[in-house]
Amino acid sequence: MKKSRKGVRWRELLRNKLFDLVIVITGITIAYELNNAKETRDDRNLERFYLESMVVDLDKDILEYEDNLKEFSRDRNFALGTLAGMQKGADISDSIGIAVLNISSTKTFEGHNNTYSTLMTSNGLNLIEDQAIRNLIHEHYRLYASIERFETEHTDLIRRVNGHFISAIDYGRAGLVIDQRAAINTESKNLLTLCAIQLQSGIWRYEESLRKAQDLKALILSNSLVLERRQSTTSR
Repeated sequence: MKKSRKGVRWRELLRNKLFDLVIVITGITIAYELNNAKETRDDRNLERFYLESMVVDLDKDILEYEDNLKEFSRDRNFALGTLAGMQKGADISDSIGIAVLNISSTKTFEGHNNTYSTLMTSNGLNLIEDQAIRNLIHEHYRLYASIERFETEHTDLIRRVNGHFISAIDYGRAGLVIDQRAAINTESKNLLTLCAIQLQSGIWRYEESLRKAQDLKALILSNSLVLERRQSTTSR
């Protein structure tokens, strides 16, 4: 007897292979999507971290802006008050010394931009999804340069003020005027006028920076990621 030979069942074999292929593709797709989901979660967590860290920096900037603004406003008012007395021909021998002392001791802005520097050096700014936040970040930290220019110009003017008044006013005795000519001459008046103008310019720059910092902080705190974290923290 001849042995019967079974034919190869190509259709069944093909069906099995296709099934195996579908399983492999499905597995790869699921793994890819899971990896994407993980990366997305990581990106969002990193974005939230950056935003929350920037709020901490902004709080420090806002306090420094407000503190320096108070001093600059006080110095400007001393200069303007002394100038008004000069215009009236009043005796300003007491006020001019105090004005010069206040103008000569000025505050500088330290700035707290650690988070911003990290964003810029690591391209982390691309993680911030909200375009309005990204724009306002640039606007706020760009104003650092404006404040720095003011400080440089004001420091140069302070040197001129000290050079003029150093021999006429006793700094160690609360600004006692020892040369009365300093209280009446034109150069003294001009220097005080320049100081008042420059201090006002600095005040405007600080006020603009303060507004940008406050707006940026408010916008960040309204972001859904930060809001979600704040609400979950509050509910605990």
